[in-house]
Amino acid sequence: MNAHLTALPAEGYTELAGWPVEVLDELHHLADECRDGRITYPDWISADQALRTAAQRPPAQEDVIEALEVALHQIDDVDVLLSPYGRTLRNHFSALTPPPTTEQLRAEIVELDRRVSDWQNERGRPYLEQRLKLVLRWLDEAGEPEGEVVELDQTSGLPIQTVRDQLVEDDPVIGPIPRTWAEARSVAWKNASDAERTIAQPYRGYFGDAVAEIAKLRREATFSLVRAAFEVGGDDPGSAALRQLWSSGALRGLVGYVMREEEPTTVVHRIRPRLGG
Repeated sequence: MNAHLTALPAEGYTELAGWPVEVLDELHHLADECRDGRITYPDWISADQALRTAAQRPPAQEDVIEALEVALHQIDDVDVLLSPYGRTLRNHFSALTPPPTTEQLRAEIVELDRRVSDWQNERGRPYLEQRLKLVLRWLDEAGEPEGEVVELDQTSGLPIQTVRDQLVEDDPVIGPIPRTWAEARSVAWKNASDAERTIAQPYRGYFGDAVAEIAKLRREATFSLVRAAFEVGGDDPGSAALRQLWSSGALRGLVGYVMREEEPTTVVHRIRPRLGG
């Protein structure tokens, strides 16, 4: 075993920082239930306090917790970290500290806002976004809401659903036809409210009108024959066959498949509650 582990308990330990592992197991289970949404944040606080009171153990001393934290961070043996001993030890360590207060959660939100909006923090962003959603949920359950999160398209900075709603255009001649993401962003931006544009500015990348216009011209060329077949009408065999293919949905589905694009990268943003309600 690594020399760094000398400050940690041996495998098979029955107490950690003076707390029985059975109690720590229950405390950790409560925390898991709250993270998963099986119990609310206030219920977690209440049940956690009841367990700690019943255990009749003094809170773990700060210097003991700090020493354990340092020792845990110094483990450089992956096998130890991923072993049942390593996982259980981390769970027990986290259970030594009571749940965060609402004051601590609000302070954490300030830091999460800063780190989520840092474009250089791309790798860690998914975890931070999930944590932000979780903390906001806890505060909402505690009756102290700090806003809600909205998922933004990282290219336009607009809500991703707002852009997605523009991915289809209702053509007056041939009905619904797909747009590219570039076109959808351009249309969504033109229809965006001042509030949406204000939120978008820090996240907004480049998606100039020229890019959208080129995409639109390519799309127009794709559907020009179909539109012509409907506009001309008549009994021309070629036009009739094209109209039938389009109306049946077969050609529409094929074109949509050819035009499909990867889902855009998104970023989570917190919309703060309005003052005064």
